[in-house]
Amino acid sequence: MFFISQKYFYMTIIKNLLLLFIITLSPSLLAEWATGTGESLIHPDITETEACLMAKRKAKEKAIEAVTGINFSSKGYQICSEENLAEDPSEGACRLISTLISVTRGLIIETQNEVKKITERNNLRYCSYSIDADVVKRGNPNPSFDFDVKLNSSYYKHGDPMRISISPGLPMYISMFVLSLEASENQLVSLLYPQYSSEQKTKKIRKQTVYPTNENFQYTVEFPKYSSKQRVAEILAITATEEPVSFYKKAFTEAEFNAKINEIDSSKIRVKYVPFYIYKN
Repeated sequence: MFFISQKYFYMTIIKNLLLLFIITLSPSLLAEWATGTGESLIHPDITETEACLMAKRKAKEKAIEAVTGINFSSKGYQICSEENLAEDPSEGACRLISTLISVTRGLIIETQNEVKKITERNNLRYCSYSIDADVVKRGNPNPSFDFDVKLNSSYYKHGDPMRISISPGLPMYISMFVLSLEASENQLVSLLYPQYSSEQKTKKIRKQTVYPTNENFQYTVEFPKYSSKQRVAEILAITATEEPVSFYKKAFTEAEFNAKINEIDSSKIRVKYVPFYIYKN
């Protein structure tokens, strides 16, 4: 025989009623378990740690794909469509783009049974990752709420200026971030606009706008100080929202950035990712 206190009994009833209420009103919020696997090559330009991180991202992406039924590919981006993508340093950026796109359509709320393995085939080393993820499928974005983005180049040297042109389909508020694979885990995502620029508050745009909008200010591309590579790939992330969104600090982890994006109704936000190269002088 089990004794349940009256307080616990009522708390259980309330909890079950709340759960029923959520399920009734929001069936789209129900999570689903799925398994994802990923593999990445280890070579001189990509360390074992970096390869395993990419393999883990692939695994998460595949789990989200299994639930949403959407294939998230980064190969439509210029530097991600090269034939040697699997062995190119840009794979880190391209893989991260695919993962970031996937989390705008599905959110992982819990993971289990994570397995990492290092294997060797044909004298090449690989890191493979397997993961079970509990995924919540997000709603579809508004197809009319979209924008076009162009950079003045996809290839920069240290000290070059970057200019960003955005053409909105509807009036929208813009925020921009730089994702650096060379940065520490605590500063993977850095806010570029508005707080990093001379304009401290984002403004609604209704027509093609070139950033920085202040002619006396420029975005200067910097090669990561502590990188031993001759070339690195970074990502410009641009969020467009119907209402102004306050991004409360200048640097985010990937998880914090994804969580912030997922707080916004999927029909009221559009996110695009643009990879670019930086060369050492």
